[in-house]
Amino acid sequence: MSQPPTTKLKVFVALIISVLVLVTLRSLGFIDLHLSTYSGQMPNDARHNTTGYQRLDIVKKEDILQKEPEYRKITTLGNLKTVANPKNSYIEIRNKKTQYHIGDTIEIYVQLRDSRNKSITKGGDVLRIWIIEESLNASAAGHVIDLNNGSFLGFVEALWVGSPNIKVAIGCTKEHVGLYLNFLEKHGTFFYVIGIFQKEGHPGKKETQCASIPNSQFFKGPICNFTEDNFNMSFYCEKPVEYECKDWTIFRDDSEQPPLDRKTASFFSSSVYKIIKEVTVNVTEDFVRRRKVLSPVKSCSDFPAAETWNRNVPVGYMYENKWISLQCSIDFPRTTQAYTKCLTKTTLISIGDSTSRIFFVNMMNFLSLKLEPPEEKYMNVVKAWQTPMNASSPDGEISIEWMPHEHPFASAGFRRNLCSVSERLSKIGSNRNVIILIHYYLHPARYLSPELYRHHVKNAVVAIKSLLQRSPNAKIVIKGPHSTTYPHSHVPYDFVAKFMEQVIYEEFKDIHNSVYYVDY
Repeated sequence: MSQPPTTKLKVFVALIISVLVLVTLRSLGFIDLHLSTYSGQMPNDARHNTTGYQRLDIVKKEDILQKEPEYRKITTLGNLKTVANPKNSYIEIRNKKTQYHIGDTIEIYVQLRDSRNKSITKGGDVLRIWIIEESLNASAAGHVIDLNNGSFLGFVEALWVGSPNIKVAIGCTKEHVGLYLNFLEKHGTFFYVIGIFQKEGHPGKKETQCASIPNSQFFKGPICNFTEDNFNMSFYCEKPVEYECKDWTIFRDDSEQPPLDRKTASFFSSSVYKIIKEVTVNVTEDFVRRRKVLSPVKSCSDFPAAETWNRNVPVGYMYENKWISLQCSIDFPRTTQAYTKCLTKTTLISIGDSTSRIFFVNMMNFLSLKLEPPEEKYMNVVKAWQTPMNASSPDGEISIEWMPHEHPFASAGFRRNLCSVSERLSKIGSNRNVIILIHYYLHPARYLSPELYRHHVKNAVVAIKSLLQRSPNAKIVIKGPHSTTYPHSHVPYDFVAKFMEQVIYEEFKDIHNSVYYVDY
């Protein structure tokens, strides 16, 4: 007999918050990225006096895509001396104190300057702020407000007693964003993605460039339109001589980014995640002698889906290497026995990339499930990691699966391995007990413009609405973008994460009450 929906919800929320978040934070480190907007007050406005400032529980979403026309005006790198320089930029604590108390909000003012030590006067650069104390294995995300004049406001909370550091960094410059968007518009990809063509009776194979647009400047000859094969989402490859489009069998990525001139490539790889400054603050107990902020009394099993879409800042924090939620209390027993009992006769489906695959592997091990042949042989094969996986309990009462999302997908494998969210959800019948985790981030970031990314999200939303009509008890979780700090990345991931969060928020707005959002 299946568990009642309320029990399913209890384990579902606890599972996602405690297991999924913790796994990703541990694998990615402490740094996080933050989205917000600003109402228009200048930093010296009396209305923004931060003396006695209390926690900002809900931060309005930032419309980063409103800035896209301005970004696209940046077509060449130009004079590097006018780009924001972290060494010359400065920060100051606006509500400076000798010591702060648990629960205080600390406000940081940031002024960007260029290599000539002149103030930046336009907005668009993307900053990140966080608070961290490595000796306690403690850290928390903050949020940053772009004042659109070269200055910013950052906010972090004092969540534990100690001497934490507050760090402010340039995630990516506006010049980086503009060149990235314009490159995508011309080429339909920011990395090489290769289509491999093979046919029976023909020796060897041919490799050609693929892209998300038909008029990519990489294409030199006829093209194959694989949009229908890619579940009606834009995907094209150049057609090799002596081969037909139907001969496309395998795909792979190339670790080398598309050709950029040396100056631009050097700028891209050297201008991300640069620390402006870090300051140390002292935090003491509050009037009730708390040494850290605890989770709210409200149980995660009673936490409405709609509230997960609100911008609580932060949603939680790490302390002594444990995740403390500031949204709700995770009260479901974190034991294999309890999870097994609750997930009986339930299917758990994870769709996305390697981070959602990590979730699959951890759940498989936690529940002592066994991979179904022939998947087992692929578990440790690097080139086949994108092969769809299934695992189940010996009695078949619990089953979990993972699959990679549709192209663009930066890996190597057989073209038929990939499946869109829409296609997979369409195969789920009526009145099914399913929990579905969906994630689109790192792979689309390397290939899709904001407009094309929106098309993928829209496609998924249509399928989710249909599923919820025929299976009202289905639980849908959207895993948002996470912090990405590849040391020599050419992709402005902090900007990409912002626009993707905005697109996801907007396209899911009609079903916020029915879908859960995990904010990274």
